[in-house]
Amino acid sequence: MFDFNVTDGMLQAWKELGDPLATAADIAFMESSLGIKLPADSVAFVTRYGFVESGRDPERRLLFTFVIDHNGQRVTRQREVQFLYNPAKLVRRYRFLTTTEYPDDDTRPNTPPGFAPPGSDAEYGAVSGTTPL
Repeated sequence: MFDFNVTDGMLQAWKELGDPLATAADIAFMESSLGIKLPADSVAFVTRYGFVESGRDPERRLLFTFVIDHNGQRVTRQREVQFLYNPAKLVRRYRFLTTTEYPDDDTRPNTPPGFAPPGSDAEYGAVSGTTPL
């Protein structure tokens, strides 16, 4: 779940950057590729605002609040999010994090099935431990 106070400055910055809005085909591609149903609020965000880049507005806002709801446990977290992955990059990232193709690689899989980082933080690391988008 996303909770993000979108300011007029952010809207203007996103409009100027021209990031594409998510289409029904984008949502279908991500859901079929990930094998899950994306959270409604995540779908609403990317169809309304797009796969945005944060921090370009006058307030330089990057902070997202999100909820992880998994196996009956609900946790709220905040993270800086520099940008949201477009559908193809989200799917590639998910496959990379969940692969079992390399049995000698003890760093993967490092993400449970059905979870994927929706974007990257300001330090160029994946925003981890979040449901897709």
